[in-house]
Amino acid sequence: MSTPGWFQGFESRSIQTHYPRILNYFDNRSTNASAESFNARSKRFVLSLEGFTTGDFFCTI
Repeated sequence: MSTPGWFQGFESRSIQTHYPRILNYFDNRSTNASAESFNARSKRFVLSLEGFTTGDFFCTI
């Protein structure tokens, strides 16, 4: 996908680099929200295990 002419003068290299992926949301309505949700849940789970020093606890879950 090529960058349109009006976008060529835009100074943000980050937006120019990720332009096709930014437009992906508008084309396909796809986001990485499910991955972000899974990441947040896994971090919350690990934080809830504070105080456990071995992995043996995971075998009983």
